[in-house]
Amino acid sequence: TRYPNLFQTIPMANRIPIFLTTLVISRDVLIVAIAWMLHLAYGKTRFQPTLWGKLTTGTELVTIGILLLCNHLGSVYLIVHVAIVATLVMILVSGFDYLWRTVRMVRDEGPEPPS
Repeated sequence: TRYPNLFQTIPMANRIPIFLTTLVISRDVLIVAIAWMLHLAYGKTRFQPTLWGKLTTGTELVTIGILLLCNHLGSVYLIVHVAIVATLVMILVSGFDYLWRTVRMVRDEGPEPPS
């Protein structure tokens, strides 16, 4: 994976793949965009966090902790790759879960009457 020149000079044994960083940011932007559109179109103002979303956040935090520890130790460890794959899977699962819940909510409840 290519990193910007600034980051290539920083000595690290383990790096977070750029695609994972992009996916994390994209998922959060998608969730906010969907919430905003539902608010504009249907007047929805409450969006409950899901278990998958909370597990994804926890997985992301654990992955960052593992990465920092392994970089501090200065070696490449298999646990870093496992954590990155786990984070990728959780991002995809929770992203699709949010989409599914949104579609189901719109179908079941429909628009709220204007106040």
